[in-house]
Amino acid sequence: MTDGSPELPVEARRRRGLNDVQRQSFLTNRTAEKVQSSMQSQFDVVITAGYQPGKVDLLAEATGAPRKALVSLAGKPMIWHVVQALHQAQQVRDIVVVGISPDEGIDLGVPVIFGSIMPACWTTSMPV
Repeated sequence: MTDGSPELPVEARRRRGLNDVQRQSFLTNRTAEKVQSSMQSQFDVVITAGYQPGKVDLLAEATGAPRKALVSLAGKPMIWHVVQALHQAQQVRDIVVVGISPDEGIDLGVPVIFGSIMPACWTTSMPV
């Protein structure tokens, strides 16, 4: 600019010539574009389905399941329903399940990545 003020970004220069209604419309459209853009990106999901050894889980105990994620709901383990819902979401790329091993024979109905729980991380206090 010739008056010594700093150069404005292109978007700000475009808004400068707009009246209030046009400016609000511009900002609303721009916000909608940003939201749409962020919704189109994909991401990975981590499901924590573990348990704390020695801690009583009343729901699992009442149903006879080894832990809450495996409690039967409509004939399938609870975690199966969570995995199915996430699998149907367009934004979800990979589903990682931590706390259940593929060796346990749980059929989640879709491909998932199984993470492991490391017993060395189980502690009753956090280090300072």
